[in-house]
Amino acid sequence: MPNYFCLTYLVVVAGHTTFEDVFAGLKILSGTERNAETSACLSCGDVMDLHGGFMEAKPYSAALPVANRTLAPVGDLPLDFDGRKEFKECTSLIGSVPDQSNCGSCAAVSVAAAFSDRLCIKTKGKVKRLLSSGYLIACCDPDTGCTRGSGCLGGQTSEMWTFVQEYGFPTGGGYTPKESMSEASGCWPYNFPKCNHNVGLEPHRLMDYPPCPKTPAEPPACSSTCPNDKYKNELDDDLHFIDDKGAVRIPDVETMKLELSQFGSVTANMEVYEDFRYYKSGVYTPTQGKPIGPHSVKLIGWGKRGKDEYWLAVNSWNEGWGESGLFRIATGKCKIEEDVVYGDPEVDT
Repeated sequence: MPNYFCLTYLVVVAGHTTFEDVFAGLKILSGTERNAETSACLSCGDVMDLHGGFMEAKPYSAALPVANRTLAPVGDLPLDFDGRKEFKECTSLIGSVPDQSNCGSCAAVSVAAAFSDRLCIKTKGKVKRLLSSGYLIACCDPDTGCTRGSGCLGGQTSEMWTFVQEYGFPTGGGYTPKESMSEASGCWPYNFPKCNHNVGLEPHRLMDYPPCPKTPAEPPACSSTCPNDKYKNELDDDLHFIDDKGAVRIPDVETMKLELSQFGSVTANMEVYEDFRYYKSGVYTPTQGKPIGPHSVKLIGWGKRGKDEYWLAVNSWNEGWGESGLFRIATGKCKIEEDVVYGDPEVDT
């Protein structure tokens, strides 16, 4: 069963490391069990056509302004930090694990999740709503400045943060069937249901969801009205924006920690290796296989396990993957610190 690395599949093709080689050398630091699935493959061309995050030699975010606000000195930072514990009024949002389903929407999902956290934190819990990644998938396209916007075939976090500054996005959150929608579902709930990303991966929890489809979903069409007709607000009145500083790039590890500890979650792009799909627990570092594509995630903290420093991240493959949907990745690995971006929510004072 294929898995969506922001719609980048785990592949074995001629000239690439085999599944057996990956399993034989899989040494995720916690001692994660190996799995012997050897299911079908896609070609390199298929991977390039289907990847859903964009990561280049020079990150797109390099063109963004660099974070330069006054932050607390580095000496005040703890060895471990978890946004769920620090910002208690927003714990449920920060720890919420989305499911991108069979849509290469990791960029949209991570931006919506990080913005939701930051809005809650900035309002001290007064605005505690999940914002709509579905709206970003539908409306962040080349006509609105998202040159990498491709619906369920990808996107760039930097462009999506910039989109939110100009166009905003409404409330939404996770998938809700049309007939079950209510006022609490928000304006634009996610368009695709949760699916089981772990079929054939016995070390993982097998959730009570159908297997993820093998083909990418059709993205929703952009609309000026809320798909949820039970929601009372008009879409234009429901929009949330980032402030006039726009999307901001974080240039280094120290600033990442300061930003996380004072203002909340950020987005990060990472390079996915073949063994990442099989992560179950512990501190991840790639040990076998080749990089197969980019993936966007939400960072919520950091820590240290023995000698290994790590970032604490929320993935978008539902709660059955990894550490109940989260993972810890070793610092300096998978280009995790090279394309980190945030935006400050615009809030009425």
